Amino acid sequence: MHSRLSVAVLAFAISPLSAKAELAFVDRADAVGVEQVYQGGWNHFVGGGVAVFDCNGDHLPDFYAAGGSGPSRLFVNHSDRAGAISFTPSAIPPLDEVTGAYPLDI
Repeated sequence: MHSRLSVAVLAFAISPLSAKAELAFVDRADAVGVEQVYQGGWNHFVGGGVAVFDCNGDHLPDFYAAGGSGPSRLFVNHSDRAGAISFTPSAIPPLDEVTGAYPLDI
C-alpha cells in the first residue's frame, strides 16, 4: 500500500498542472539602442560571435560583439530593474578584424 501511495504522489508531482501559463516574447530591439554590424569578406564568414558577461559587477548582462572587418565593441548594460533597457558602448576603443569573443573570468 505504501508503494502505491508513493507512485501516486510521484505521478502527481511530475504531471503537468492544469494552470495554463501564456508565454509571450516581446520584440524590444528598438528600445535597446544598439547598432552593430558584422561585415567582411571570405575571411570573416565563420565569425559574428557575441560574448555575454557581467564586466562591471552590477549583475546585469553586458556583451561584446565582434564586427569582422568593422569595429567590434563592448556594450555596457545600464538597464534599470523596472524594465527600461539601456546599453551604451564602453570607453574601450573598438577593435577591427575580430571574428568572435569568449568571456573569461581570470
